[in-house]
Amino acid sequence: MLGTGSLYNGSSLVLGGKKITDVIFKGCAQADVCLEKSFNFGLSKMILRSKCCTGNLCNTQIPDYSSIPNGKKCFSCQASNCTVNCEGGEDYCITARVNVGGEIRIMKGCTSKGTCDTIVNEIRKEYGVEKISCCEGNYCNNDF
Repeated sequence: MLGTGSLYNGSSLVLGGKKITDVIFKGCAQADVCLEKSFNFGLSKMILRSKCCTGNLCNTQIPDYSSIPNGKKCFSCQASNCTVNCEGGEDYCITARVNVGGEIRIMKGCTSKGTCDTIVNEIRKEYGVEKISCCEGNYCNNDF
């Protein structure tokens, strides 16, 4: 059985380098939800940061997110000359085929292994994602 504790959870949506929205949630949760997840498609980025702690009122601090490039590079669009510099814990490349109002879009960028392992199936169900693939190595998300 997983332990429980207090949780601070924050998510951000960034478009064109400008933060569009921040959502903050504080409460109690199981320890397995205390992960950092992110999708970085270059111009758009979604970040979910969570931090768990034990003890009364311990969830007052905002979890940090490292926006420092980590040296990993992935393709960020259908053309092979579009590059995104991965940041923080983004150690995998991602490619997704998304149905947006009946129109198929290919999205490419950076993510973390933890995101690939845990959230990919949830996102697939909720957001019209028809196919999703994660890989290791620079520019490994060229083919789909």
